Amino acid sequence: MSNIANLVMPAFRFGVNDPKEAEALAREGVCGFCLFGGTAPGVFSFTLKLRRINPVLLLSSVFEIGAG
Repeated sequence: MSNIANLVMPAFRFGVNDPKEAEALAREGVCGFCLFGGTAPGVFSFTLKLRRINPVLLLSSVFEIGAG
């Protein structure tokens, strides 16, 4: 495997972590994210943005989605 980042799936907490950091990680080639919090529309738009940056993102685990 040419990129060790392909083995990493970091956590992202809505309202806590900086989205710009997640975007930078997506550019580095992480395989996906564990998402915590957020609303369904927020999670959708966030993952769509990350997939535009890195279309190879395969996995997203979502926990604790709020109403809205």
